[in-house]
Amino acid sequence: MQKANLAVASVVLMAASLACALPSLPSGDAPVIDATDIAVRVAATLTAAAPAPLVATATLEPTLPPTYPALPPRLWMTFMGSGSDAYWLEGRSATRITLPVSLGQYYDFAPSTGKILYASHFANVGAGPANLAVSDLWIAGYPAGSVTAVIPTETVVEAHWSPDGQALAYILATDARYELHWRTLGGDDRILATDLAPTWSIAPTGDRIAFTRETGYELDGDPGLYVVPTAGGAEVRLSSADRHGAGGIEDQPAWSRDGSFLALGYSDVTAGAFGLVIAATDGSSSQSVSYAPAVDADIIAGGLPMNVVWHPDDLHFVGLGGTVESMGGPQEAVLFELDPTRSQIVAATAFGTALAVIDWATPGASVWILDDLGNIVARDLP
Repeated sequence: MQKANLAVASVVLMAASLACALPSLPSGDAPVIDATDIAVRVAATLTAAAPAPLVATATLEPTLPPTYPALPPRLWMTFMGSGSDAYWLEGRSATRITLPVSLGQYYDFAPSTGKILYASHFANVGAGPANLAVSDLWIAGYPAGSVTAVIPTETVVEAHWSPDGQALAYILATDARYELHWRTLGGDDRILATDLAPTWSIAPTGDRIAFTRETGYELDGDPGLYVVPTAGGAEVRLSSADRHGAGGIEDQPAWSRDGSFLALGYSDVTAGAFGLVIAATDGSSSQSVSYAPAVDADIIAGGLPMNVVWHPDDLHFVGLGGTVESMGGPQEAVLFELDPTRSQIVAATAFGTALAVIDWATPGASVWILDDLGNIVARDLP
């Protein structure tokens, strides 16, 4: 399985459904709200538990669970989705909105600046050694709708914002290779790495980018998971895991909250299944994750998740597992628990079905999922 065709698309049928434009909402769902209301929210963005058990000698104060910083209000579309329908996520509310610009392909949104990264038209030509689909690169303000061309030529594979919204990273296709670029809003543009596959992500700290090299892309260098500083410098190979071009266009290496660990789904050719590797980003350790015998057999039968959302405590993550309900259909959303070495899943608890786990709604307590009908809903962790 490979992603080396004119349209970067999933080879896993379930993942392919996520690359489509957002489906129409059934009647009665959240209404479209006007840009004035959203503008006020964007402007604002820019500027318990049960009591502890009694002891014989004293009554202790209730112990509250840890809390984590809330995420800012933000815009969401399916990665590589198109059109003008999107969601505005704020707290536990997901509101359907209409963008002022129709997007050819959506890449990312920066909450701190209210800017969208996108292609003006769907990628319908290929470039580079593996003939990956490419388009141009634009920035649109939201909700104002002002647009700026960043790369007007059909040479861009994918792009993402830095966490602070002051820079962006993108993959540029040339005749001979694929280049990972870092570009500031001031226009400073430099190459960080070359010969990479379109499976990559920026650290939440903004100082590193994780990327893969994989067989099947005509790349120089050994397959594996790598990190490179955004300030420039030598890349570091963290793992030899080879994805073999498997997975979907939305796949990314998943960073833990403080950037200490990465999780990457990969294709285990020997076992004929998908694997999951967790690597320390300082290069000190890397191991393929396995299931402990006590984990529910139905979860194990679903294999290891290809995409995960790390829990803020760094010892849990959320992803899809368990039985696939139908070909290309939903799986169970699962809270996975790791042992302290992060090499084994020691517990896994399902909490409903989903087409995808998107992000935290309330960090550590609830997640946004794409439900069976294609709507975004917040779901509490078990």
